[in-house]
Amino acid sequence: MGPRHRFIAIVAIVAIATGTWLSYQVMAPAAVPETATLLRPPSLLPGFSLLDHEGNAIGRDVFSGHWSLVFFGFTHCPDICPLTMQVLADARKQLAEAGTEELPQIVLVSVDPE
Repeated sequence: MGPRHRFIAIVAIVAIATGTWLSYQVMAPAAVPETATLLRPPSLLPGFSLLDHEGNAIGRDVFSGHWSLVFFGFTHCPDICPLTMQVLADARKQLAEAGTEELPQIVLVSVDPE
């Protein structure tokens, strides 16, 4: 094998090794939070009026008596809104699996113009 073939073989081996290393770095599992802050007591919200998904008026009483994870976003959002809702749902699932008795409700408040 000549020096040119040896050089190409070494470059190929380095490229394969680098690609393998990068794939493990990219596919590494996300860090899992180990701590959280428990906030008590809930704060009183000022009065407001919104419409629910069926067109009924709702106010601050929808949040009374339990914790809520509230997200403001668009109902027709291609990427960020569904991803955020999935993160919130996963957080709620983790709380349930950890034995949390009072699970928060997840609420999307639409900021769609209509």
